[in-house]
Amino acid sequence: MAEWIKVSERLPEVNTEVLAYCTELKHKVQVLTFDEHKLWWSYCGENGRAKYWGITHWKPLPPPPEAEE
Repeated sequence: MAEWIKVSERLPEVNTEVLAYCTELKHKVQVLTFDEHKLWWSYCGENGRAKYWGITHWKPLPPPPEAEE
């Protein structure tokens, strides 16, 4: 799996779901979408700045499992 990427070094592509490490949320690791508002993240229907949630790192999601036949 990919290594964690610091948000200070690089942000994900717009409208991409990623795994994010969030120091201010109850569940520290969340699947978030970096959306079209640049520097905003979408989480369960809410938007917030990375600083507000304490998002420090992110990494791409792994590919989904292959469907069983």
